[in-house]
Amino acid sequence: MQIKLGLVLVLGTLLSCGQSKTTRQITMEEELLNYYKEVKHRDNPLSYSASFYSNGCSFELRVNDKYVYNYYD
Repeated sequence: MQIKLGLVLVLGTLLSCGQSKTTRQITMEEELLNYYKEVKHRDNPLSYSASFYSNGCSFELRVNDKYVYNYYD
């Protein structure tokens, strides 16, 4: 009797775990699709600017590891 009860509990637990994973995957896929729908594409490119002051210091300005400007004096 105890073996049957234990087997039923184990099977019930495994079935409930299997169902929650499927629900989680569907929810994640729906979230990604909704996020993709919310992304807004721009017609014009982004523009960034920076102002700086150097007093006797040498420097090199790079954006995303690409050379933009340097001052060696």
